[in-house]
Amino acid sequence: AAPSLRALFGETRRPIDVRVRAVRAIGGVCDRTSVDALSELAARGASRTATGEDQALAGAALVALGRLAPPDLATRLAPFRGEGVPRPLAGIAESARTEKDRCP
Repeated sequence: AAPSLRALFGETRRPIDVRVRAVRAIGGVCDRTSVDALSELAARGASRTATGEDQALAGAALVALGRLAPPDLATRLAPFRGEGVPRPLAGIAESARTEKDRCP
């Protein structure tokens, strides 16, 4: 399912709620090969030029990263502690850092 989910969240013509659910599902299926793509989505949402859709995808990507818990999770989440990061994303990143329901 992971390749289909990755393709789905990259399809900009799809409704945003479908793309967000696909991003979260990546964490649900524990697809660690998506960690870099998720990190890119998260970073895009934290930029000053981010749209509402970018921020929605970023939040979902942060949730998925927390579930996947790559060994460098703290490094991937560090940019969300800085100034200028939207508060909701900073909060989601903090929750991702302390997520208890992690992939085996």
